[in-house]
Amino acid sequence: YQLCGVIYFGGFHFTARIISTNGHIWFNDGKETGQNCTDEGILTASGGLQLCSAGNRHMTIGLYVKV
Repeated sequence: YQLCGVIYFGGFHFTARIISTNGHIWFNDGKETGQNCTDEGILTASGGLQLCSAGNRHMTIGLYVKV
């Protein structure tokens, strides 16, 4: 299984990170960015980007796909 997305909840609002098959991370907050996603770089094993939270929102759902 491979992580493909994370959904965050906080302040009565959801946001999400989408992770491509090559590990590229995109962040979306429809309230702030509309239909556009923000490029957050590449997911690395060293943990450069903390996926447990996004701003003041905490991870609610991790989405996995079977590879």
